[in-house]
Amino acid sequence: MASGGTDNTFSGNPFHSVIFQVGTLNGGVHVSAPAVEPPLEPWARLVDDSKAWRSGQDRTSAVAVASHLAGVCLDLPGDPWLDRGLAERFTKRVSWLTLKLGIEFDAAEATLLTLIPLLHQVLWTRAAAERLDGPPPEFYRDHGRLAARMDGHDEVRWWLFHRWLWLRAEVLKPESIAGLLTGADLPPVLTADRVSGLLQGLRIEPNVLCGKQRLVEMRPQETLFGGTDDEERVRTPLLGLLLAVAYSMAIDITALSDIIVWHTPVDFSHLHETIASASWESRADCPVLSAVCHHASVVEALREHTVRLDALLHAVRQAADTHQVLAPLRSLPERASSDEVRPALGPDRKPVFSGWSRFRMDEQRVQELLMGEQLYRDRSLAIRELYQNALDACRYRRAREEYLRRTTGRSSSWSGQITFSQGISSDGRPYLDCTDNGVGMGLSELTGVFARAGARFADLAEFRDEQVDWSRLDPPIELHPNSRFGIGVLSYFMLADEITITTCRMSRYTGHPGPVYQVTITGPGHLFEIKELPTQGTPGTTIRLHLRSGIEESCVETLGRLLAIAEFDTTAQHGCEHSHWPAGIFFEGGYTREITVTDATGQVVWCESGGGLLVDGLHTGPRHGDTLGAFVNLTGHNAPRLSVDRTTILSDVAPVVHELQRAAIPDLICAGTLLTEEWLSRLGFDNPAVADMIAEQSPGHPIFPADKALVGESWPMPPHRQIDGYPLDHIFLWRLLARNDAVELTGLAAELAEAGPLLAAKPSDVHLLCAGRGYSLRWGSAEQLATPGHIFSIASIAGLSPRSTARRLSDLGIDGMEPDRFPAGRWQSYSTELSLLSRNHDRSEPWRLPGETVWMGQARAAASQEHISIAEATDILSSYGFTVAPGGKAAKKSYASLPELVRASIELEIRPEVLTDDALPEWLPALWESLCADMETPSAPIPPGAMLRMINHLGVPTAQAMERCRAAGLTPPDLPTKTSPEDVQLMSVRLNGSAPWLDVRRPVRLHHLIKAHARLNQSPFWAADRLAELGFTVPSENLPYYPEFRDLTLLRDARHDGGFLDPDKPVPLAHLVSVSRRLGQHITQVVDRLRELGMIVPDLATTIREALAKVPLQR
Repeated sequence: MASGGTDNTFSGNPFHSVIFQVGTLNGGVHVSAPAVEPPLEPWARLVDDSKAWRSGQDRTSAVAVASHLAGVCLDLPGDPWLDRGLAERFTKRVSWLTLKLGIEFDAAEATLLTLIPLLHQVLWTRAAAERLDGPPPEFYRDHGRLAARMDGHDEVRWWLFHRWLWLRAEVLKPESIAGLLTGADLPPVLTADRVSGLLQGLRIEPNVLCGKQRLVEMRPQETLFGGTDDEERVRTPLLGLLLAVAYSMAIDITALSDIIVWHTPVDFSHLHETIASASWESRADCPVLSAVCHHASVVEALREHTVRLDALLHAVRQAADTHQVLAPLRSLPERASSDEVRPALGPDRKPVFSGWSRFRMDEQRVQELLMGEQLYRDRSLAIRELYQNALDACRYRRAREEYLRRTTGRSSSWSGQITFSQGISSDGRPYLDCTDNGVGMGLSELTGVFARAGARFADLAEFRDEQVDWSRLDPPIELHPNSRFGIGVLSYFMLADEITITTCRMSRYTGHPGPVYQVTITGPGHLFEIKELPTQGTPGTTIRLHLRSGIEESCVETLGRLLAIAEFDTTAQHGCEHSHWPAGIFFEGGYTREITVTDATGQVVWCESGGGLLVDGLHTGPRHGDTLGAFVNLTGHNAPRLSVDRTTILSDVAPVVHELQRAAIPDLICAGTLLTEEWLSRLGFDNPAVADMIAEQSPGHPIFPADKALVGESWPMPPHRQIDGYPLDHIFLWRLLARNDAVELTGLAAELAEAGPLLAAKPSDVHLLCAGRGYSLRWGSAEQLATPGHIFSIASIAGLSPRSTARRLSDLGIDGMEPDRFPAGRWQSYSTELSLLSRNHDRSEPWRLPGETVWMGQARAAASQEHISIAEATDILSSYGFTVAPGGKAAKKSYASLPELVRASIELEIRPEVLTDDALPEWLPALWESLCADMETPSAPIPPGAMLRMINHLGVPTAQAMERCRAAGLTPPDLPTKTSPEDVQLMSVRLNGSAPWLDVRRPVRLHHLIKAHARLNQSPFWAADRLAELGFTVPSENLPYYPEFRDLTLLRDARHDGGFLDPDKPVPLAHLVSVSRRLGQHITQVVDRLRELGMIVPDLATTIREALAKVPLQR
């Protein structure tokens, strides 16, 4: 440059540091005396040339350590983010700052300043090499969107690895550093504790690093070799802040914003070139970063980095103005600039990119969304947030108190307390206070966490470092913060115009209270002042919400609704209303005022009715009127992921809940107050998995919840716990024998007396043997129970694997089970299998029947819905015995005649317009809809009932309707001239005006005439006469004028809608026994009368013996 000019640019040396890859991670740095004139390694030269040394100071030991550190630093060849030049840049920034500030350091201080950058590089590269297995799954879950991009993008995987590694506070602990600092010739100043403290300072947030409490607790100056000619000082706070500034100015690539990884592919050779050649230009007011970038994201990342450096410089200058030991740093600039960060130029001398912008959000509108009811839906959830923040604070203090007690012997009588108070202040403003005696907040927590939406104290470096200290104890101290998003504080503004925080932080090292701070915030984005109050405080926090006008929420009512188990003593006061939650005691709160039993851990509360999930003692999700059996509190390491408003559990908690309940059963049995047959039966309907566990541990309670209902005993069960229909004959007989209640059958089959030993029942067996779900349970047929869909659907309800479910059904006498076909995993949704096995692809009944053909079109539709390939769908279906046939159920084609088309549509059960593109009569779709869908075969005559219903539905003359039927190749019946709406109902088998219909070719049985009286309020004589007029053959003898009550009872089934038995199926054994007992008649009399009525009743002795052959027995 020109003579007389001044060059204030500082950049990297032309040589690059050399890092050797070694084959072992064991052992430390063993420093031996250097050779007389050894060739200096690049790292050794960096140390030797540093301006941190004063002329004449002995740097031999430091240079030797540098050489050996270079030899044990590891390389990660596949890591695109590894910054191999960081140590060199860091060291040079230290040297430059020392020169700029004109600080004179003792040799011990210079040793630390020159070796810390090298130790930083060695420590973190070795830590990376030791942890290449990578983060646990929950880390990737917390970075879901970015983690989803890892496939095929190694740079994303490596970036997440470095971000996870950055959070590993144990890397910087003295134990980790001691492995690098073994050897007799180390400089005395280079102790593991001192190095650890300085390295930790590089990762701490500026407001924590420069915080008043931290600097007060640090020794401002230590003396080495005191009282000798070699006496040296070590100003650790000064060194720590200087190193932090130098590290930030060195620009660690892995510490840059994630904007780069979101905008890959970035050319990493260009990225490393940009960082290596970046320089800081000294200007009158601040250093200006100069960097040439090849990607817009790098420009943005460097600008963000400069903003963070700006904040650090400001914090350091404020600390320097307050603490004398930091006075040499008062000449540091207070701000930094990125004005010279710019795009690189291409061969044409034009920028390689231009015109970029960054997607940004309207801060005010986003704040309104986050504070509004669109996100939280319920304004009272602000009170929940107040409680959970206070809970975290008390948990944090409890952990600190325990750590200090176990490591220093410090005694404490502290007990956590949370207090809510709501009322009117002296100036007439309504308020809500939440006060806790937890750990409190200092400046760093107020500015870095509380006042920053999205920040969490669990992300602070200080907290992570503290957790490592806790983990070294045996047993370790654990703290599981409940905050996941860091935006809950915004919900306060749903209730408040303004919030005031008064807080005092408990010291991590001494337990003493720090300064008392008070802050008033009028809203997100608003400026606020932090005032230090002159009073001496005690640790804890009070948050006052200055309530908006019209707010009706009451803290007493809201907490009464939400809080079930308080971890710390909690009280709420609003006017004359008051509630108290003693720590660890279940609070009924109006949801159950019945018998409860709490287990020894306090996390499972067995209850007479109701139940549900608690998270950190708070009700989460819907409450249940059903008997779920217990409230289960998920807390600590069991706490699940929640939605932003904390009302919905997002993670799968079934296995954890199951095990907590299993462990709590002995306390339930021991109490003896709740465990009754009635309670366990109700539980068997509503929560069969838990009922099974209780029955297993309580041999005296082998419960089959439907037992009493099966034999008609009075049983106080609500409708949704009653089952329609009848069980299979052998299941009914099994239950009679289990209860020694088969006396009337023993006379018909003597072998019943010797049956056994019987298989013990489980409460969940009811669900296994029923079809339908929810409020429409009905006993399943053998065909329904053998469907793979039923097995998968019932597995999760019963708390079983599909394989165990199939095996249990086989044990219960259901044929066709092949348990080994099914997976053995429990607590899985199996939603893909359920969709494929459902005829409507809706994961519910009706299920495909074993051996059924599935057309490729159906498989394709299900595969698309479940986002799997057709090949995968075909494999799943085939594995459960289904045949996947090519094409659809029928391909479109032309038909020779309309009757041929209609015949095909009836046989295939497919609408005519789906089978052909031929022109069709406009009346055909309506005809098919009204008539053909109910036809069994195209050759059979149309049932008179179906014909008459079609005529009524279409509103056409009878002659025209018959003509259309003949044109379609169908045979219409003869109908009388005059008909009535009752005729359609009378001609339907179920007397409901719908299919199935009476067949005019078969005689009408007596039971139909009797049931007609119940449905139509007409005598059997009238019904017989009318059916005869309609062309049916009817019975002419033994017709009662009015049917007897006994006959109606014999014909009704066990449904709750007053339905009748199916006349085309054998009468179930359960019906025969139950009505014989209800009517006080012998079962043979019941059989005889049912046969007289025309019902199908096989030989009773044969029925009993066939059922006995399938009764479940012990194996």
